[in-house]
Amino acid sequence: MAAQWMSRSIPEFNTKVYALQQIFEEAMKGQPARTKTIARQVRLTKYGWSPLHALAFEELKAAIAHHGKLSYPKKIWFSACTLMLMKAIVLQ
Repeated sequence: MAAQWMSRSIPEFNTKVYALQQIFEEAMKGQPARTKTIARQVRLTKYGWSPLHALAFEELKAAIAHHGKLSYPKKIWFSACTLMLMKAIVLQ
């Protein structure tokens, strides 16, 4: 799932996404491949999307908005990356 990268930042992440993971797994079982293109075409209402799933989705969005901390990279990291890039360009 796309929200997996936030799993360490959100308390009880597994319980929040359980219903969504179950319906996703059920919907993807019979698909030819597990790609974003295929997943976009799947209609979850065909597999039992309910108000429970809608509530779980809204709770997950709220948890990401509340617990997600986005920031700019630190200057030290940026400087190191810039220096490495410049060295790579010079060495070519």
